[in-house]
Amino acid sequence: MLKVSHLQKSFLLGSRKNVVLKDVNLEIHAGEMVAIMGRSGSGKSTLLNILAGLDQADSGSYHFDNADVLAMNAAQAADFRKRNIGYIIQNSVLISSKNVFNNIALPLQYSKHSKAQIKEKVSFVLAALHISEVGFSSVEVLSGGEAQRVAIARSVIQEPKVIIADEPTGSLDEETEDDILRLFKMLNEQGKTIIIVTHNQKVADSCDRIFYMNNGNCI
Repeated sequence: MLKVSHLQKSFLLGSRKNVVLKDVNLEIHAGEMVAIMGRSGSGKSTLLNILAGLDQADSGSYHFDNADVLAMNAAQAADFRKRNIGYIIQNSVLISSKNVFNNIALPLQYSKHSKAQIKEKVSFVLAALHISEVGFSSVEVLSGGEAQRVAIARSVIQEPKVIIADEPTGSLDEETEDDILRLFKMLNEQGKTIIIVTHNQKVADSCDRIFYMNNGNCI
């Protein structure tokens, strides 16, 4: 499903070139749940941004279902993300002026779904993630675990093929972390491919495979 070959990426820091990804090779199959581990600054988040179509590599190749992602222009990359990728970050930002239901519905509204379709899809995902009781609550009253469930719901509402999560349990207590891991397992059992960047060995051990980022490489 997803294959990266000889990926390289660098950033300029003043006049100095900072090489973040040196020669990354990675292949993930449809329906897998994988973890990516490594020290801070090892290139994990940069790799995720490239996999999500949010950033471009300097060189190398990235194919998703045989599509050449790195050859896409900005409009094509945006369409690729919309159709294929659900992205979850640590402390996901929810829109405080909208309630839980409308935060989750936002991607559907952008995609011009009808009100009936939006109601059906949001109601379904609220129930699936066990947060129906807070569906019309302000996001400002949510617990950390509830807010992360809402962020996950918003990321999966358009039924992406791949869910990419960057430290999704990093700021949660152990009980809530277990709940989120069960949610990922449930989504994975439903056929979603899941890629999780984590420092947490427990989270990594719940995955099918673990990749390690070190000095700009992935093993």
